[in-house]
Amino acid sequence: PEQIDDQIRAGQAQLAANQAGVAQAQATVSEANAQLARLQEVYRLSNGRVPSATELQTGRANAQRAVAALRTAQANVAAARAQLAQSQTQRSRSIIRSPVSGVVLARQVDPGQTVAASFNTPTLFVIAEDLTKMKLEVAVDEADVGEVKLGQGATFTVDAFPGRTFPARITRVDLGSNQTVSAATASTSTTATTTTGQVVSYAADLSVENPTGQLRPGMTATADIVTSDKKNVLLVPNAALRFKPAAAGAGQGGGIAGSLTFRPRRDRPERTATVARGATQTVYVKGADGQPQPVQVVTGDTNGNVTEVIGGNLKPGQEVITGQLASGDAAAGGSSRRSGAGGQRRQGAGGGQ
Repeated sequence: PEQIDDQIRAGQAQLAANQAGVAQAQATVSEANAQLARLQEVYRLSNGRVPSATELQTGRANAQRAVAALRTAQANVAAARAQLAQSQTQRSRSIIRSPVSGVVLARQVDPGQTVAASFNTPTLFVIAEDLTKMKLEVAVDEADVGEVKLGQGATFTVDAFPGRTFPARITRVDLGSNQTVSAATASTSTTATTTTGQVVSYAADLSVENPTGQLRPGMTATADIVTSDKKNVLLVPNAALRFKPAAAGAGQGGGIAGSLTFRPRRDRPERTATVARGATQTVYVKGADGQPQPVQVVTGDTNGNVTEVIGGNLKPGQEVITGQLASGDAAAGGSSRRSGAGGQRRQGAGGGQ
């Protein structure tokens, strides 16, 4: 661009000089025509005695030469204008304009670097068009992807604002896993790759409102996707579902959660009991004789700590046994209650940007 600017300045100077030459040539033409007219008038008044024919011929020749010089100067002006227009066109083409208004996140070219138009257009800048609306990319574990649907709500946290949660909503869930993408990449690569032992996950996009601009592109986030939101449900501790009277061991304290957070991870430890939705299971309450009495319940959603009871004979407020003391006495470590604020079943999603 600097070289083109120099050419434009030189062209402008040349055009000005040529325009001055035109003005001078026009003055010369006027002077030659006036001299020729004077000679012709004298020739008329003297009845052809003066001036001589040679002087008249010289005057006519001078006038013709002046006109020719004027035309040459005008041609020079036209050429200078054409050269200046060409330089200005080159400068306009050397300016690269962004197709959108936004914020430059990254510059991938250096000053002075040559950029040529080609089929493989290089990336010059990374531009964020609107930071008030952002996208969160997360990886959903294969064990949880069946519960994830478009339009579901979610919350996420970022390291920059510990303790704060931000709302989001699912807008896309990939049908192909990360292993599918890896296999497709390997098929087009000369180097063979393997995905043995790799965690299988599915990419999902979440829309995020960012009106204050606190969230920035590239931040790492951990998302919780709400797959079930229920209110006024009967809950029991999962420890009560695992308890068997014959097993001796320390009881785990149970409790009621108003908001249940389910964070499955690929590296989470295996649970000792499987809680299936719609399954009939047994919990134990302390009978009148002090011995555990079985009560059948039908389980619903769970968050890994407490489980919804959707059927059976268990009543709200009944104490359930979650463990047994070493002496053999049952320990009532939790009670069945209705969650006042409602329970939310959440699926954990891996970190994303």
